[in-house]
Amino acid sequence: MGFCLFNNVAIAAQDALAHGLKRVAVIDFDVHHGNGTQAAAWDDERFGFLSSQQEGIYPGRTGTLEDAPHATGRIVNIPLPSNTGEQGFALIAEKIYQPFIANFQPEMIFVSAGFDAHWADPLAGLGMTIRGYYALSQALLKLAQTHCGGKIVFVLEGGYRPSTVASGIQAVFAALTGREAPSINDTAPHPEPDIRKRVDAVLKRHHF
Repeated sequence: MGFCLFNNVAIAAQDALAHGLKRVAVIDFDVHHGNGTQAAAWDDERFGFLSSQQEGIYPGRTGTLEDAPHATGRIVNIPLPSNTGEQGFALIAEKIYQPFIANFQPEMIFVSAGFDAHWADPLAGLGMTIRGYYALSQALLKLAQTHCGGKIVFVLEGGYRPSTVASGIQAVFAALTGREAPSINDTAPHPEPDIRKRVDAVLKRHHF
């Protein structure tokens, strides 16, 4: 739909399964819901999917907390209020990413790495920072090392401010290669909402 001709992550995950992996997981931190990836994972018990996205924006009809009632714990959606940023994503990584991966036990993690959740992106309204992307990438790498023998793939997704996309990619590469975070001061201009109740609702729904 709309932004993509081919869903590279869904194709890659299905190809990995076709070539012998028993379980794979996609984590999507793009600002839009990964509705195509969710559709690809819908009936495949070997395919785990977790998406965080700004609530109420495109594509609009998917990505609710109640999506995929048949796949509790395997298809997980985290709709987020405007201005959720690095503190909120750090909480998600700790409280939701960890039990999702620990319970599903994938052999490889694929990351839909969209940088349009950054506060300066012109198409959305979350509050992520480059420092936040670096910390999130570190957390994902640690999960892959703990549960998947280090097997993780980051695939570029959305991002509509070129300098932010470039800095986000730099932050991911720095995390993957054990380097320090890029020295970029891009503190979000708006205070973050408290998303602890939202996180608790996700945990309760998926029995994490």
